[in-house]
Amino acid sequence: VIATIQPSIISGTITAPASKSSMQRALAAALLFKGKTIIRSAGYSNDDRASIEIIEALGALVEIENDNLEIDSNGIEPLVRDINCRESGLAIRMFTPLIALCDKKITIKGEGSLKKRPMNFFDGTLPQLGVNFKSKNGKLPLIIQGPMSPANIEIDGSLSSQFLTGLLMAYSAANAKNVSIRVNNLKSKPYIDLTLDVMKQFGMKLPENRNYEEFYFPPTDVDYHTDSNMEKIIDYSVEGDWSNAAFLLVI
Repeated sequence: VIATIQPSIISGTITAPASKSSMQRALAAALLFKGKTIIRSAGYSNDDRASIEIIEALGALVEIENDNLEIDSNGIEPLVRDINCRESGLAIRMFTPLIALCDKKITIKGEGSLKKRPMNFFDGTLPQLGVNFKSKNGKLPLIIQGPMSPANIEIDGSLSSQFLTGLLMAYSAANAKNVSIRVNNLKSKPYIDLTLDVMKQFGMKLPENRNYEEFYFPPTDVDYHTDSNMEKIIDYSVEGDWSNAAFLLVI
C-alpha cells in the first residue's frame, strides 16, 4: 500500500486521551469513598473497563454518561467471591490490598499475560498484615481473606510502585495510625505523586512522605466519608495521557 501525505493546516482544540493511571486510581478512591463521586473526562480503555467492573463487583454503583461516570459507594462490600482483573497489571496490584480490607474470602483472577506474571510481592507482605493469602506458586489465582491490620512493613519499590499505591490507599482507608511503609529503591516516584494527589483530592488521610523512603501515617483521625449534615460529592477530572498526546502535538 502506498500512502500519499499532503501538507495541510490543522486547527481547533482537542483533549488528550484519558490517562489510565489517573482513571484507575480515581476509581479505587471512589470505591473507598462512602458517598457519591463524579469522574469527568473518564477513560474507557480495556484496563479502565476492567477497573470499573472490579469496583462494581466490590459494591459500587456505576452509571456511565458520555465522558462522565457517577459512582455511589458505601465502601468495600463484595457482591461476588471472584474478582477478574482481566489483563490489567495496575488493577491487580492496586486493588488486591484494597480487597484485603474486607473479611470475605475472595479469589482474584486475570486473563492473558497477567496469568503468567509473578505476584510474589504479595506473598511476603500481606501475611504480615494479618491477611490470609494463597497463590499458585507465586502466580494467579490469588485467594485472600482479611481484614488487613496496618503495621510497620518494608517493601521493595523496584518491583512495582503500583503495589505501593494499593497499600497507601488501603492504609488510609483503614485509618492507619503511627505506622510506616518503608520503601527500598522506589523507581516510579511520579506515579506515587499521582497516587498521593488523588488521595488528597478525595479527602483521604495522607501519610507523611519522607523522601519516598518512608510513608508515615500519624496517630490522627481523618473522616473523609459523607458529611453528616449534607451530602458531599467528590468531583474529579481525569488527567490527560500526555504520552499519547505527543502524537497530537507532532501533528
